[in-house]
Amino acid sequence: MESIDNNQGSYYHFSLQNTTLIHEFFTPINQTFPAGFLLNEATDFDGDGNFEIVLSKYDSNNSFGPIEIYEFDGIQFQKRLETSFTAIPRAWGDSDNDGKKELLLGFGRFSFLLEAAQPNEFPTQVVWSDTNDFWAAALSDLDKDGRGEIIGSVEDQYRVFESVADNSFAEKFTFLNSTEGTKRINLSYKII
Repeated sequence: MESIDNNQGSYYHFSLQNTTLIHEFFTPINQTFPAGFLLNEATDFDGDGNFEIVLSKYDSNNSFGPIEIYEFDGIQFQKRLETSFTAIPRAWGDSDNDGKKELLLGFGRFSFLLEAAQPNEFPTQVVWSDTNDFWAAALSDLDKDGRGEIIGSVEDQYRVFESVADNSFAEKFTFLNSTEGTKRINLSYKII
């Protein structure tokens, strides 16, 4: 077989001889989920090896709604948690290294961190929040010092809040977004 790279006009040759193709088989399950905004990665809040999906369930007007967590039990996904408030899932982790998993959430100008009450439980307690137009987007450890950070934006600035104690964060860095245009920033990806 051969392929043409239209950008360069060059031919690239490749062969499937002496190649073992691995076929992955998937077992379909008969399950539906509510429409919603999905966190971009699977979680395992309770540490049992069964992955969970996190979503903001859309309401009847197709607007964001409560957070729901569904865990796969080997046969089906079971709903394990539903919040009583509207939010958008942004990231998950353990930013303060206390063994209790967290879920970073946002809704408009409000950002907050839910944490599990105990290790291997689902996050249910608000342990940090910012209501000053901070659009939280990611949890990371950018400087690799073992203290997690919450990363987000306010207007045309990126801001980094680093863990300084259990459930306590202090602003450590501010970077100006020097791009042209509307100065709106989309940080909905995971920074690693």
